[in-house]
Amino acid sequence: MATTKGFSVQQQRDIRSDIVQKYNEINTKLNEGNVRESRDVFIEKFILCETLYKIVLKKYLVINNKYTSDGAMKIQIKQVKAALKKAGYTVDDDLMDRLFSGTGIFSQRGSKSARLLRNGIEHEMNVKDLQEVVDRYQNLISDMDTFLTWIQL
Repeated sequence: MATTKGFSVQQQRDIRSDIVQKYNEINTKLNEGNVRESRDVFIEKFILCETLYKIVLKKYLVINNKYTSDGAMKIQIKQVKAALKKAGYTVDDDLMDRLFSGTGIFSQRGSKSARLLRNGIEHEMNVKDLQEVVDRYQNLISDMDTFLTWIQL
């Protein structure tokens, strides 16, 4: 069995210092103005959008013999558009990109898709993504509200 290296005492101190610094950075950002509330509403709305879309995705994968499990379902922008079209929706490509894209201009700071912002917040509590949600809050919420109304029609 291969041996693994341990950390030196200085590396252990550095790790703890990095952890304290990140913890303080996140808490400082969350305690600013309405950051925590904006994050909570944003995350809740995005999860609703994702949940409703995944109903369509699951049925799309099942009829195409590609369904394996709920946990294996991933959001891929081309598949989002295809599944929704096959389900009879008239898709607004720009709206779908703003919500679910993971590439192009929708992966750049200031214009990240709701999906990428959610990922940055949920997986690493990225303070820049938190700030972007605050800065773009009205537009993000409006897009998600539009989607939530539209997908129910």
